[in-house]
Amino acid sequence: MSTTTVELKRPIDCRFTNKKFFAVDFSNMDLNNADFRSCTLHECNFENSDLTKAVFKGANCYGANFKGTIMHRTNFEDAILSRSVFDPKRIFGVTITMTCDTFEKVKIGRTAWLYWLFMPLLMEAPDKEIAERLITAIGKDNYEALSRVFKEAII
Repeated sequence: MSTTTVELKRPIDCRFTNKKFFAVDFSNMDLNNADFRSCTLHECNFENSDLTKAVFKGANCYGANFKGTIMHRTNFEDAILSRSVFDPKRIFGVTITMTCDTFEKVKIGRTAWLYWLFMPLLMEAPDKEIAERLITAIGKDNYEALSRVFKEAII
């Protein structure tokens, strides 16, 4: 499948609500506050783009590539991320609806994986042993680094 590149003029062109994109190249773009609500973004490439505060509410991001992106307060509420590459270089405050379509066969990067594993440790665990086992699984160094990151919100 060939890719198409989108020419954007900031900031007006970042409203894409309800549009359909197939294998479009959005890589290396400043997509701060971009509005992709209810879009079809089938196998689109967002590699190395800034998706800070971008909204993908109800979007179908099947097979999309999010490698190297900045995701600060990015909203994937009710979005489909199946078979996507979810490997942001920075991730903090992302909204994701937890359904099968969200996680099915997603290829997740190390940073996002550790982020997800760390989240339950922000809660009060049902017992101390299970929390300690999770810290061991993550690794003490990773746990301490993530604790600092979440405390200071520096992701």
